[in-house]
Amino acid sequence: MSALRLARAFTGRDKIVKFAGGYHGHADMLLVQAGSGQATLGLADSPGVPVGAMYQAGTLSGNPLAMAAGLATLAALRDERTWPRMEAVVDQLVSGIQDAAASADVPVVVNRVGTMFSPFFQAQAVHDYSSAQNSDSRRFAAFFAAMLERGIYLPPSQFESWFISTSHGEREIEKTIAAAREAFGVVGG
Repeated sequence: MSALRLARAFTGRDKIVKFAGGYHGHADMLLVQAGSGQATLGLADSPGVPVGAMYQAGTLSGNPLAMAAGLATLAALRDERTWPRMEAVVDQLVSGIQDAAASADVPVVVNRVGTMFSPFFQAQAVHDYSSAQNSDSRRFAAFFAAMLERGIYLPPSQFESWFISTSHGEREIEKTIAAAREAFGVVGG
């Protein structure tokens, strides 16, 4: 929502274009699909939003502690050792998830860019939103629940990306892979 407001303020435009399958945030006006009969106005003059000037609101907007945490995070990410270590951790995690799925005869393909990845519960490559929709969402939901029971908190949707942080190390990755082996056993082929 904040990025959308910023873009509209910068460009001076009133309208936005929403693409099916793209992440647009969780603002109500972006959760509506075309053809549903609902109007999404997104007017800058909605109650509580000043006309003209950019307005930013949020739980931690401008909060000194949140700002300090953000600056500390940026400083840590500038360390040249950070990204190669995170890439290696994701390599280990993705390989472990793929091996665990294969051992349980559960078709899973993993798409990855850097330290962001998405396991799709299907055997075919995922190239776009249309091919992602062929994923077995019910099986993912069962996997999600089984992982949650084992103390691993994943994104709750088959179509969300997974991320790691600099806090994830060998112990956390091994625990996640062990939980995935059990969870794939529960939802196995």
